[in-house]
Amino acid sequence: MADRLRIASWHALAAGPVNPATLEGVDVVLVDFGGELTTRWDANAEIKESLEQTLDALGPHLYLHPELTVIANVGGCDTWQMARAVAAKLEDSGNASLPVGVVRGHDVGDQLEELLQQGATLPNLNTGEAFKTLRQPTVAALARLGAKPIALAIAGGARLVVAGGADMESMIAGAAAELLGASRDVSSSWTIATAANLLDRTASVLDIDVEGAVGIVVGDSEAQIETSNPRDAATGVESEDGEPTTAIDIIYRESFVAAAVLRIDRQPNEASPEDWGTRFSESLPDELLDKTKLTVERYHGDDACGLLLVRAEAATEQIADEVKKWMQMRFAPRDASAMRIHRDFPPRSYAKYGCWPTEAPSRLIEWTVEVHQADWWLG
Repeated sequence: MADRLRIASWHALAAGPVNPATLEGVDVVLVDFGGELTTRWDANAEIKESLEQTLDALGPHLYLHPELTVIANVGGCDTWQMARAVAAKLEDSGNASLPVGVVRGHDVGDQLEELLQQGATLPNLNTGEAFKTLRQPTVAALARLGAKPIALAIAGGARLVVAGGADMESMIAGAAAELLGASRDVSSSWTIATAANLLDRTASVLDIDVEGAVGIVVGDSEAQIETSNPRDAATGVESEDGEPTTAIDIIYRESFVAAAVLRIDRQPNEASPEDWGTRFSESLPDELLDKTKLTVERYHGDDACGLLLVRAEAATEQIADEVKKWMQMRFAPRDASAMRIHRDFPPRSYAKYGCWPTEAPSRLIEWTVEVHQADWWLG
């Protein structure tokens, strides 16, 4: 068992030139495509393309550094689909026999009713509200499975782990749990949170030793360490009665929005956003105004003109589309009126999503780990 672990953030490293020497001595590379789950749960195509580009660059390093392990968080995406994309790139780089581990079980969108029937209450952890009070339709639910599945994948021989619903802390804790033996000091909240904080903000490579000390190898060595006593990523969360729980982000459709940027051909200080908002609402047909929540804010202003960002929030997609069409007709780019559409920012309508942070007993969340050679995933 190693006495220290050198961990690198791929996104920080990729900001500069990456050559074989860059990853010399690095044990683990973390690739985080999760972002905010509320915006990544349906980004399969986008993350797949980014993951393929990453493997184009990382493939030779995996070949040259046989001790290197890569852990990729793909947010709410289908990990099986991502594994196939990874495997194809590994085969292209001569790594067809490289073991790939896939963690499944983070997508619990179809299991919410079953979880409720089994006794999970799924309260909002921020407000305490009961899940049954949520009236908006849910579109996804992503369980944060933590470090254990990642550690098991590495223990099973995986040199590349594809996990969903993970975060920087669980990836670090999973690697430390298996490669360092997960001593009490190393798996502590403080150590994992410190490492995640530094990799996220100021460091591209850091060391964790068996005593739990964290040191910056590449990055701002004078960085201030900030932690907020997060949950222990290695062991999971415990409820008030001591039962382990798993955090879940339930994504729901909050509303539909029509938005546009308006160009104001007057001095921006002649009227406040509130004044322009009044003028805009007065011109909006009553049948649309009564069904929308309107906000207007200054987007930009200079000596020649001002730009206003106008949003109309509605309960249905139909109403948002009607407002968008009305904007297109009422504020044409070539309109001679004081307000007109900025030609570079045409009106658009889109769904707005919210996140219901909750938890459920870990015993109710089933997940699996599979490890196979890269070419197996292509079969």
